[in-house]
Amino acid sequence: MDSREPVVCSGPGGPCCATATKPTMSDYIDRGLRRARSATLPIVGEARHDDAGRFARFSLRLDHGVITGVAFEASVCITLVAYCEVLAEWVTGLTIPVAARRIRPLDLTSELPLVPADKRDLALLASQALMTTVIQATKEERV
Repeated sequence: MDSREPVVCSGPGGPCCATATKPTMSDYIDRGLRRARSATLPIVGEARHDDAGRFARFSLRLDHGVITGVAFEASVCITLVAYCEVLAEWVTGLTIPVAARRIRPLDLTSELPLVPADKRDLALLASQALMTTVIQATKEERV
């Protein structure tokens, strides 16, 4: 039995006739574990750490101001990996200013509502790590 919920696609002209399946936590974990094994990309942000010693670090590839690739390293924590993967998927294809507005911990926790309350603070860690990298990308883009 598939636990994924069907969602209606929507485009600029309104809903389309096809439906898509909203990814589950397991989907994000699987994709995140694969992405975490990817090579580091040219723009590398500073690693962010929490009080428990967990960390996350993102790297990006830009093409004319658009994020065309995202990689990350993270502690072996499936919740953190899932949050990092959600963010990576959300910002791919966006410009730096739009990506910066998309990185919001509250949106991230809403995307994965089944995460236990005591793990939701990892959304902040993942968001801070990606924002650090987006800021780095802004600096490098100006050079």
